[in-house]
Amino acid sequence: MAASRGKLRGVSEIVSAALLVIIVVSVGAFVVARILETIGYGIHAGERQVLKTMISTRQAVAPALAYIDANNTLHVVIVTGDYPVELTALYINGSIATNCNVTSGNTTGPLEGFVVPYYSLAHIQCSLPADTKLAEVTLYHGGGGIAVFARKLTAA
Repeated sequence: MAASRGKLRGVSEIVSAALLVIIVVSVGAFVVARILETIGYGIHAGERQVLKTMISTRQAVAPALAYIDANNTLHVVIVTGDYPVELTALYINGSIATNCNVTSGNTTGPLEGFVVPYYSLAHIQCSLPADTKLAEVTLYHGGGGIAVFARKLTAA
């Protein structure tokens, strides 16, 4: 009977050691899997940010013309480069302009979210207060922003 208890104790120690090894390996595998998942997510987010940055830096916009007409309407003509450009906001003298329309080709619409095709002209028109003689205009788009000054045209 004492011999069988000794064998049981030996088997019990082996079983408990095996269970401990299984638990440690399982917890370790779980931790390693979580670390690899986090690294994979970070790599994916980094790749997505690089792609977004590449697209935004290729959105080239150049101002071609800016003036205020006799009806106090601001006119800004822009030219795009190799990629379509999404217009996001226009500021006039430091305040956001909410009454602006854009025309490019046969398409006309509000400025915010308007996409100007590549190698195109776009004509932006905004109503201004009657006393505006000079306007500092900042146009924001997917690749940054551009600034121009517009002066009121007067009859010579």
